[in-house]
Amino acid sequence: RPAWYNATGEIKEAFVIGICGGSASGKTTVAQNIVEKLNVPWVTLLSMDSFYKVLSEDQHHQASENNYNFDHPDAFDFDLLLETLKNLKMGKQVRYK
Repeated sequence: RPAWYNATGEIKEAFVIGICGGSASGKTTVAQNIVEKLNVPWVTLLSMDSFYKVLSEDQHHQASENNYNFDHPDAFDFDLLLETLKNLKMGKQVRYK
């Protein structure tokens, strides 16, 4: 069962807050401010950088020539992201890059 409780010991569902924005737009600062304001002991910050797909040899070559779009949705492993979020919400330990 999920291990999330409120101040009176009632079991509560964990929630996810998503923050999006361009590179260097302040997402991490916003996330840190939210964590500070929530004042809860169990918080996990995830970055989409942890969910890039492994590049093929051809994609490595494209990236080395600045011709690979790391911002394209196909660059990300959304199945792994979804699995990770589900496991975190269930209170399970996860491992990611």
